[in-house]
Amino acid sequence: MGAWISSKKADAVWIAVVGPPAGGKTSLIQALRGEEDTQELSTSQSQSPFNHPKFPNVTIWEFQSHNLSVSKLDPYDIFIIVSPVDVFAAESVKLAKEAQTKGKVCYLVRTKIDDDLPRFSSTFSSINDLNRFLAHITSECAQCLQEEGVEPSLLFLVSNTNPQIYQLSLLQDTLEEKIKELDRVWDCTVRPGLDLAVFGDHWSGKSSFINAVRGLQADSEAAAKIGQEFPCTEPVVYSFPRYSNVRIWELPPIGLSVQPEKYLKEVNGKNYGIIFIIASEIFKDHHGQLAKALQGPDRTVIFVRNKIESDLEAFKQRHKSNYEESSFLKELREFSVSCLLKHGVQKPVVYLLSNLDTGKFDFPLLWAQIKNHPEVIKREIFDRIGQAKQDSLKHVFEEGGLPNLVSQILSCGLEQNDIVVNVGVIGEAGAGKSSLVNALRGVPDDHPGAAPTGVTETTVVPSPYPHPAFHHIVLWDLPGLGTLDFQPESYREKVGFHRYDFFIIVASERFKASHATLAKWIQESGAHFYFARSKIDNDVAACQRQQGPITDQHETLHKIREEAVNYLTQQGVHSPQVFLISSPFFKDYDSKQLQETLERDVPKFRKQAFLKSIHPVCSGFITRKRDSLSAEVWKLALFSSVAAAVPVPGVALLCDMGILSRNLPFYYKCFGLDEESLKRISADVQKPLEDLKAQMRSPQATYINIPLLYKFLSSGPGMGLMAGEFLIHRVPIFGSVTAGGIAFTVAKRILTGLIHSLAADAEQILHWVIQSQVG
Repeated sequence: MGAWISSKKADAVWIAVVGPPAGGKTSLIQALRGEEDTQELSTSQSQSPFNHPKFPNVTIWEFQSHNLSVSKLDPYDIFIIVSPVDVFAAESVKLAKEAQTKGKVCYLVRTKIDDDLPRFSSTFSSINDLNRFLAHITSECAQCLQEEGVEPSLLFLVSNTNPQIYQLSLLQDTLEEKIKELDRVWDCTVRPGLDLAVFGDHWSGKSSFINAVRGLQADSEAAAKIGQEFPCTEPVVYSFPRYSNVRIWELPPIGLSVQPEKYLKEVNGKNYGIIFIIASEIFKDHHGQLAKALQGPDRTVIFVRNKIESDLEAFKQRHKSNYEESSFLKELREFSVSCLLKHGVQKPVVYLLSNLDTGKFDFPLLWAQIKNHPEVIKREIFDRIGQAKQDSLKHVFEEGGLPNLVSQILSCGLEQNDIVVNVGVIGEAGAGKSSLVNALRGVPDDHPGAAPTGVTETTVVPSPYPHPAFHHIVLWDLPGLGTLDFQPESYREKVGFHRYDFFIIVASERFKASHATLAKWIQESGAHFYFARSKIDNDVAACQRQQGPITDQHETLHKIREEAVNYLTQQGVHSPQVFLISSPFFKDYDSKQLQETLERDVPKFRKQAFLKSIHPVCSGFITRKRDSLSAEVWKLALFSSVAAAVPVPGVALLCDMGILSRNLPFYYKCFGLDEESLKRISADVQKPLEDLKAQMRSPQATYINIPLLYKFLSSGPGMGLMAGEFLIHRVPIFGSVTAGGIAFTVAKRILTGLIHSLAADAEQILHWVIQSQVG
């Protein structure tokens, strides 16, 4: 997210970077932000702000010279004290001591390490030599700091000319972990999530809308401030109390003379997943211009016409004798849509809201749009696995890699009685879904806690109902397919298919193509399903009217069931399970078989739900392993560059052959892709070893040999090594310097690519193992 600086310190983290002139502060900040290096800024300002690319509410302040006095420490949460030499300046030491005394986070950074290389490079012949060089610099700095009374425990060595080497990545990781601990920011890059943006004019009710969506009252401590005389001039972000990966942004007012592309660039308007454009009166041309610039396949644009209460009151005063709320709301919605269409907006969706009462009007439908977004569902699925279980699995992976993790997953999957299983009851409008939910729960339709029923579609949002008998089973009454708000093209997204672990597809008459389509969608989501033919008592009564008293009811039911199974099979549904039921006469027909089958399958559903939830958790372990290994690649690549700089033909290639031969077995072992680990996984899942290996895309090495090394070196980026050799021969004077730079970049790319490739293989094997257990 954004190239903007937060103006709300209460919701932000401020980082101060302090050090002498030309000490490498700007280069360090640019490297921390992942940008190309620039020269030190020549500015008269005493301080310069920079946004953090991963954390929107984190501001990095660069102080020219030592302008940050001890008396001004309080606004800053983290200090980075910079020095280009081993002896930190007196002003820096004074600032560090005071910051540490006040309990502030203080990192000490020794920059320009490259300047020390001439004194040591001749002694580098191994990784140990490099580590000794770093330890020497660290020791010199630490000794100077300790003599001045500064605790040097958090000291980092960085290069200003090549930020890929030394300890910059360690500093980045340490800084980001500390930022997360402060609990005042929301990570938009490291952690996946959903960003909502609220656009509108000043006084349109954006802040009230944000509070309503977050479920907060205006006087809550964390609520957005309403009634502010001056609007926000920069995006302001708010967290969601329930979903840690959802953020909602209040954007500066649009304005009548808005230039959409310029405005959206300033506020990163195209980086949000769901866009809300709010108007408290008529939607105008500038709303339409903004919407046209925002509409696209990767984001949802929703129009909100709020403050409906005042409109209703005015309408009521004018039409006292024939006031009808539903007619007025319909007219208002149609008028709003017509205004947007006139301004060129395609298929506008308008919700009518009251910010004062979130239970009225279209608020439940709008909230369902957020709740059923894939990122929100991912969070819900992720949260089904308790923190203690996640920590246990993480420990197992760190200790024994993928084989131990797979073994633990398999054993955990057998005893997950605390996992909630979500069962979606789905079908066309009026099929009797709500009545079936009530019948399965054993409550009458008029019970206070029953799902609402009626002759028309009464379910407008997915509604959960816990099952009283089956522990941790939640029945979801889902909106009917084919209603005005739930057309086939958007039904899956609005209902949120991936939230549910199992489905019951309900039809009140013959099964149709729409039911087969539902089955196909469910199969694509990886879930299983039953078919329920509801209102079967009506079919029996119709047969009696047509054929007279039925002598053999079982034969009639068998014929109906057989016809349904044959039709669904013809539509491509494999082995459909069909139950004939009647909610008013639930003890009759197939209700007993349905309940017994459901009870029998509950352990299977629970295991599937566990495996579905555990997958993203374990994928995170693999990603962190990949990133930690990638962070150390620079050391190996540095030796490749040193060898390439030696003007002796073949030295670089031999060096890189040695690097690969020593490290390939280690990387395979780290990800559990070596032969021994694969055999263990194969035995645990009781699948052939060859099936397991078929999931891998990286070269499969029983042992590391010369042909395998050549395969790595001659593939893709590896050809750069040959370019280094070429430069040595063709340009003997400058070639060694150029070749060293090429070799570093190429070697780092090869090794990083290898690590990412192995991580992808480990992820694919994890996915394959989980899928093998689901069926």
